[in-house]
Amino acid sequence: MADPAAFAQLIDPESTDGGLTEREQERESARRSERLRAALEQLSEVDRAIVTGRFWEGRRTTEIAESLGLTYSAVAVRLHRALRKLRPLIGEEDSPVEPPV
Repeated sequence: MADPAAFAQLIDPESTDGGLTEREQERESARRSERLRAALEQLSEVDRAIVTGRFWEGRRTTEIAESLGLTYSAVAVRLHRALRKLRPLIGEEDSPVEPPV
């Protein structure tokens, strides 16, 4: 499984640690991870599976759709909506989202 902080980086590739010490970076990473964990719990089980499948497991949208018995379009829409819901919960409201693949 990928580092949760890496997921936050995928949502907001412009974020940086701004010259923080290694210890401060570790604390910030832990805070981001906790925010992300709490935010993911706010999603439905299916949406959580879609987000984790895409970003943790690196699966393609078509693979996720097949495994969940959904259409490609349904997964793409649910992924977009889930990421839109996650952004404010992890404090990254204006961050870009990569298109489904």
